[in-house]
Amino acid sequence: MFKSMRIHRSWLMYVAYCFCLSLVACKDNGVPARRGAGSLVLDSSDPWVGVVGSSIQTASRLSVRDGVRRVHSGADEHPKPVAVLDELQRIGRSEGTTPDVFGHIEAIAVNADGNVYVLDRFAKHVVVFTATGEFSHVVGRKGAGPGELSDPVGIVIDDVGHLWVVDPGNGRYSVYDGDGRFLRSYVRTLASYALPWQGSVKSGDSISELLLQMNRAPEIVQMGPSEDGLAQVAVSSQTLPAYESPYFELRRAGSVTRASVPYSPLRPVRIYRDGVWFGLSDTYRLLHLNSAGDTTLIIEHEFDPLRVTAAEKQEAINDLEWFVKQGGRVTASRIPDVKPAFATFFVGDRGYLWVVPTTATEDVAFDVFTPDGYYLGRVRSPTIITLNPPPVIRGTRIYAAGRSASQAPIVVVMDVTSAN
Repeated sequence: MFKSMRIHRSWLMYVAYCFCLSLVACKDNGVPARRGAGSLVLDSSDPWVGVVGSSIQTASRLSVRDGVRRVHSGADEHPKPVAVLDELQRIGRSEGTTPDVFGHIEAIAVNADGNVYVLDRFAKHVVVFTATGEFSHVVGRKGAGPGELSDPVGIVIDDVGHLWVVDPGNGRYSVYDGDGRFLRSYVRTLASYALPWQGSVKSGDSISELLLQMNRAPEIVQMGPSEDGLAQVAVSSQTLPAYESPYFELRRAGSVTRASVPYSPLRPVRIYRDGVWFGLSDTYRLLHLNSAGDTTLIIEHEFDPLRVTAAEKQEAINDLEWFVKQGGRVTASRIPDVKPAFATFFVGDRGYLWVVPTTATEDVAFDVFTPDGYYLGRVRSPTIITLNPPPVIRGTRIYAAGRSASQAPIVVVMDVTSAN
């Protein structure tokens, strides 16, 4: 619903409806930064060193109380973008009948070699590209036989390079090797799933998923092979704190229809390593909780609130015409007067947080924070991207869905370079 951010409105509506929860599967290869006197020192192996240098002047303030670290940064710190996202390549074609003409990009994955996997939900297959963007091969095809797909909603690459495809339509997980050869499948015993699908493969033979269900707290379900090895069954689960974004509701016999209240604060959540990151978008706060549920780190960032104009409120109401036509009622007074500080955030493979702030311009931007909470600066992207599916971040490189000049779905690969 943030028109000024040049991101797809449908994604933000979904984010608000589904509590903006998602799961990030990453290896623990991040190296925390060290704080010197008024400076932030990055490890020499950190790819950000090539962008901002190894030592950065910072006004971020650190305090520790009862074992909880709190890092506070001001709105005027690094007021200009410290870096920009330069487009490296575009993957996908606008016209034709080849597999690299996408119908609908449902998910993106990147393996250790930089090969890009694109799940086309319409075509019922995964298209694989090399690290240089060249077409490699197709995994799976429409059908119900071994290795075939019916309604694939998610993909994940395990630690040995095998591709897992989540296929609720066939009620199973299908596993393929690095060359796309079908290896095996497991019966999927869960009754629901989240869109976009969120999950990870932790031990090579077991998968975890995020489940979102109406009127129930979200949970992460850890699966494992059944005794006969034919299915993935629930082994354990972790219930996450519940949050429901404000909504308009229409109840009719046998059905409930909800529409998110535009510009309402969001509570995005990302699972990373053995903990959870929570975002409080009304106050620009990010909290890290460990596996025991204890808060270990709080990031606070000052921001200049942007007001929702009368024209923006009216446009938001007009966008809910579909809800009104069904008999729903939209109360204008429930729409906030101030926009949330940010829309959502993502966690890269090294633990850096990429926050999508609400801005007064039409450019896409990310506020980047180090794994231990220090504000690195704002990264601007002149290229239009979408947040559904969630971008994949590897070091300073980002893989995101976008659109060609003819509005065909593509994958955009960008890397961070210094703005100086």
